[in-house]
Amino acid sequence: MTEATTNEAPRLSNDHINDVLLRFAERFGQPQRSPVLHSPSEQNLDVCCYLAA
Repeated sequence: MTEATTNEAPRLSNDHINDVLLRFAERFGQPQRSPVLHSPSEQNLDVCCYLAA
């Protein structure tokens, strides 16, 4: 058996590769998470300045 050098990637079994590809493909079928919305006060923004303009 030969030892891997620092330039070689680890060898993966076909079953492992298929599992990774299947999980990757399944993620395309799931809806993306909605962005988290924050209130202006959480970001130290003064709402009254924007409303007055």
